[in-house]
Amino acid sequence: MIDHKKIHTVGLTIRPAMTEDLDEIQKIYNHFVRTSVYTMDLEEKSYADMVEWLDSHSERFPIYVGIRDDKVIGIVSLSKWAERKGFYPSCEISIYLSPCRKAQGYGNNLLQYMIQIAKKNKFTTIVSFITSTNKLAKNLAIKNNFIFVGTIKQVGFKFNRSIDLDIYQLMIHQTTGNTAYQKIDNALSHYDWYMNYRKNRLERSDYLKYLLQFKQKLMDTGLSEDEIHLSTRFSLNDEQTVDYILNDLRNRKMISSVDYPKDKFDLLAQKISQEFIHKSCITYIFPEESRLLYALTYITKPETMLFLGSYYGYWAIWATILLKETNGVAYLVDTDQHMLALAEKNMKKFQCDSVVKYINEDAIQFLAREKIPHDFIVLDPEGPKEGADPDLLDKAIYYPMMKAAHPYLTKDGIILCHNILLTNPILEDPYFAKKIEYNNIQFSKFLPFMMEHYTAGVWYDTTEGVGVFSQKK
Repeated sequence: MIDHKKIHTVGLTIRPAMTEDLDEIQKIYNHFVRTSVYTMDLEEKSYADMVEWLDSHSERFPIYVGIRDDKVIGIVSLSKWAERKGFYPSCEISIYLSPCRKAQGYGNNLLQYMIQIAKKNKFTTIVSFITSTNKLAKNLAIKNNFIFVGTIKQVGFKFNRSIDLDIYQLMIHQTTGNTAYQKIDNALSHYDWYMNYRKNRLERSDYLKYLLQFKQKLMDTGLSEDEIHLSTRFSLNDEQTVDYILNDLRNRKMISSVDYPKDKFDLLAQKISQEFIHKSCITYIFPEESRLLYALTYITKPETMLFLGSYYGYWAIWATILLKETNGVAYLVDTDQHMLALAEKNMKKFQCDSVVKYINEDAIQFLAREKIPHDFIVLDPEGPKEGADPDLLDKAIYYPMMKAAHPYLTKDGIILCHNILLTNPILEDPYFAKKIEYNNIQFSKFLPFMMEHYTAGVWYDTTEGVGVFSQKK
């Protein structure tokens, strides 16, 4: 076998499987053959079968074992999920733990270690086939950012019953970060009541009842309480939501048109979903909000955009794609050098780097010094939680930033503010009541400032809440 170094993690040693491990591996695997549908083998494996299995693996498709107290307690392997050579960039992962060691975190250790091996081996996708009743395995996959792809119905038969097979997929470049929407949707997509809610077959208030009933199970999969409740605010159709907002903005004479290339946006959204680099970050920009920025950028055709809070480029990517076509420019302003570095990496990946300027500086100082005219502001900063000046903390920082940017916004300029959650569309959900109370305190200077200096302004109940302002006084 391959001579890899041993890895020690939380009392567990992970190393390549060897011939002397096969007796213990055989016992663990055959336990699941006899007692479960976690494997669809119907007959126990002989020692000769295990030798053949070990020999069939390679450096690219390895087998590792987890050792605790000098005993094999778990197995993790990568295998070809299809024999045709065109599927070479993909692999299938399998994990089996000793029955006395389940639910102790060892499966998570083995999975995370093997994900790193898959990255080193230049795989693009890891596939996991999990029988639909295997809740532990499904929760483990979700916790590690695997996306639920679908179910093959009645594909197997064991213990006198038909077996459904769930398919999960992990895109390697998304192993440690993603969008909050994908994380939440993935965790909930197994539940019929969630799917009925997404198809508008279940009222939000009734959906909330199911959500509260399953809340602890969802938190066990890695969802936070905030992420669970945010799902009650999901747009059920992001295209229709944005159509409504655009028509409302036109009726208020804040924009002149509602037309944008929806087919191009759909292609871009698919590409960003597959290729955008999140690293360890997670973005709370939701589908209807990114679509809205794309549409407003297309309709208003700004020359200079100002992003206050870079969000590692995830906000800007929806606009800079269009700025390339109009020779516009975007300023990404952020005090976090690492966020800007990731933003630059993404802009280069999507060939938008030529229209972006990266400003690693305090936005208020930068604006006061450079006095750059701009005709579109995207406001989504976040100040520190503690500090001497309360105006610079958390969301209160919206006020001094907007005050600094306001003098240089053109007369016909437009402002898109994100994370402006001020109303609760589900009165039965008290979770957001405290958030709204907190936000009103945080925005106690920002909101009056905007109403004083802009003739037109409106808030929309998107998932995180957005505000749009124009018609500078």
